[in-house]
Amino acid sequence: MHIFLLGVMGVGKSTVGRALSNDLGWRFVDSDAAIEAREGKSVADIFASQGEPAFRDMETHFLESLRTEPTPCVVATGGGMVVREGNRLLMAQQGYLVLLEATLATLESRLAGEIGKRPLLSAGDWRARLKTLRDSRQALYHPITIRIPTDHKEVPEIVAAIKESLPSCCASDTP
Repeated sequence: MHIFLLGVMGVGKSTVGRALSNDLGWRFVDSDAAIEAREGKSVADIFASQGEPAFRDMETHFLESLRTEPTPCVVATGGGMVVREGNRLLMAQQGYLVLLEATLATLESRLAGEIGKRPLLSAGDWRARLKTLRDSRQALYHPITIRIPTDHKEVPEIVAAIKESLPSCCASDTP
């Protein structure tokens, strides 16, 4: 079983994912980085040249490829991975879903210097776009029962909270 870290951009999925995987002794996979490596271009370039629907197809392909992964992984998902129902089902079939949450103020603070790297925030008022994205995805996160707030917490605190929330088989397992 894999552990999928979900949440809007800026909640800390990649940073927390690396720390959690180190703590558990599991492999870490960042879905955006895996897609970039496979495609040979950045997420921003994929969005610009092929569009968001093509990128969402790549996310689905990535999740399908995890079915054959023999060892458990901590997966930092792209923020929009939950947009497709099929992706939510694939993740639920393969492991545990952990939602990392943060207030809008925290997200704005974390993302302020990264707007050019974030295709969904690059046009118009990025703060308004971030709020719209966050609000529009709330219903998609509703079924996720493991929810970890990240505001004003250090990474080790977040990792500990995740481990406490997981079934004991994950919190202590190593491959």
